Amino acid sequence: MSPRMIRWSIMLSAYDYNLVYRPGKEHGNADASSRLPQPDNVAEVPDPLEVLLLESMPDPPIMAKQIADLSDQDPILYRVRNWLIEGWPSKIYSNELKTFWCRRNELSIHKNCVLWGCRVVVPAKLQQLILRQLRCGHPGIVRMKCLVRSFVWWPKMDLEIEASVRSCVQCQESSREPPRLQTNHWPPPNAPCARVHVDIFGPLQGKVFFIAVDSFPKWLEVRIVSSTSSRAAIEVLKELFGTHGLPDCLVTDSGTAFISDFSEFMKSNHTRHLKTTPFHPS
Repeated sequence: MSPRMIRWSIMLSAYDYNLVYRPGKEHGNADASSRLPQPDNVAEVPDPLEVLLLESMPDPPIMAKQIADLSDQDPILYRVRNWLIEGWPSKIYSNELKTFWCRRNELSIHKNCVLWGCRVVVPAKLQQLILRQLRCGHPGIVRMKCLVRSFVWWPKMDLEIEASVRSCVQCQESSREPPRLQTNHWPPPNAPCARVHVDIFGPLQGKVFFIAVDSFPKWLEVRIVSSTSSRAAIEVLKELFGTHGLPDCLVTDSGTAFISDFSEFMKSNHTRHLKTTPFHPS
């Protein structure tokens, strides 16, 4: 016998009864005392949207009355609000008011606040305060624009958001670092005179130096030249080629000493002449 049946037999042993089996289909006449409904005292469940709003904004920092009062003091919004009530003029010459005139069919008034669609048009005195409050999480320029555009609007708002984020030290510290450019290296040569790098340095203390480096043994040759002309560079290379032999490749920058006559000198010696990108030393 199962423990549950043993427990019931012990509890019912104090009574004189006859145990009769009855199929489940005959159990339709359940006793009413165990089926009485509970009193209807269940509290109403508030709308989830209202709960979220109450939790996120227990005390709104800027009230509609504050915006309406400052709109009265704002010369632009004051005129716009009057035009919304009395009617718009046929033409506007002020550049500050043209922005509103182009949106006149989308503007409305609610609680003395000017709205563009569902967004509040903020007077000038509150614009920086709103930017500081919405920037407290330091979301960055893109997410900051999406956040501000959801609630408010004023002319040239995007430019002010960009300037506000760029001037915030915390926003700059939390922003992603720009990707680093991959550094390209010269392939290692396999023999002397495979690739030689040359350049002209100076003037230093009144002297100009011609520098040549063999990239395989890192052999350095330095000569003092009279000028930074192609002729001076060619004369030094003739001496170096006579001593070490012709290189397979000669690397220079795009300076004036390594064009025209210098390129012809390289072709006559059957040496490949490579030029580096400007402002990127070889």
